[in-house]
Amino acid sequence: MRPLRIALYSHDTVGLGHFRRNLMLARSFVALEPRPHVLMISGATEAVRFPKPPGVDVITLPALTKVERNRYGSRSLGVRLEELVDLRARTILAAVSSFAPDLLVVDNVPRGAQGELDATLERLRADGRTHVVLGLRDVLDEPEAVRREWRGLGNEEVIERLFDAVWVYGDRQVVDLAREYGFGRPTASRIHYVGYLDRCEDATRGPSSAEADGTAARVAGGRPYALCLVGGGEDGVRLAEAFSRLEARPDQDRVLLLGPYMPEAARLAVRARAEASPDLEVIDFLEDPMPLVAGASSVISMGGHNSVSEILSFDRPALIVPRVSPRREQWVRAHRLARLGLVDVLDPAELEPERLAGWLEKTPTRSFRAREAVDMGGLERTRALVAELALARAFEREEVGA
Repeated sequence: MRPLRIALYSHDTVGLGHFRRNLMLARSFVALEPRPHVLMISGATEAVRFPKPPGVDVITLPALTKVERNRYGSRSLGVRLEELVDLRARTILAAVSSFAPDLLVVDNVPRGAQGELDATLERLRADGRTHVVLGLRDVLDEPEAVRREWRGLGNEEVIERLFDAVWVYGDRQVVDLAREYGFGRPTASRIHYVGYLDRCEDATRGPSSAEADGTAARVAGGRPYALCLVGGGEDGVRLAEAFSRLEARPDQDRVLLLGPYMPEAARLAVRARAEASPDLEVIDFLEDPMPLVAGASSVISMGGHNSVSEILSFDRPALIVPRVSPRREQWVRAHRLARLGLVDVLDPAELEPERLAGWLEKTPTRSFRAREAVDMGGLERTRALVAELALARAFEREEVGA
């Protein structure tokens, strides 16, 4: 059976969440036999820093950045937005046309950032050889905001014409996307709720850098610690500052992971506090925070999909301080999971060091495992779907050759 070719696209205009989710899928897929060839297409320059297993490679696009909700600009190149989007679109089309994937997984945005996938999706549908999947988070945003945005972009029409399936990396009992967002039958009929992505799976581990291994080993070898995660960092300044201002505790250290997009002034201020606080360790960036999450006695975090999936994977007591702008996705996710007793939530308007300290003083002990409350089978289930596609393609080739 010929190995599948799989392409994974993420626009990566804010943070690294989209790319990291696709990297988890890539690591999982290459555990199949025969091992697929996986090409990742990412808008994050930092994607090249992440260790990737054999069979996986990445193309990075000139970087976009989100200025505000649905408004973008160039992160680095001094060109107009239209020029940058055209450059990205042509790069994607050339890469996908040359690679000729059996499967394309598009993360979160059906048409890509600023419609940069339109030409590629039309080409793939005309060729008729590629199974095209849209991968969605468990929560997109508040319902009315999603309905308004999707209507304006014509997303459901695009899904009906150009996509074969929709994978939701979450549990239907947390959010029923079709019902909450009012999706029509063509979109709803394509949805598979595959479950959250369980980081405990061996297939997701892949190689890690010596820096990540060394940092995790050093931290894990010390006293119990509370871990603070701020995603990519660009909108986590207030949480990082509040966590860094906590008073030392005799029974617990603190570890703060900043992320690559933390503004430099905030990074320097936090590091200055760490120099005066022996109990606080500040880490600028780790490709894979999983070992730190696994070893933490408690976690204070923003509410991004990947961070929450990692917290659920390792059953860490967690306080979520969700982002509420430009989307309220994190707010919705945090409160839905809080209803199930899986996390605690702090309104970011009430974020103060004293509130964090109070939560740490009475950190709850989990009485059950998260995977007993929500579906954590996303990696196993998507791997099975890819294996089914591989078998179907093998049968197609046999019939053509008969």
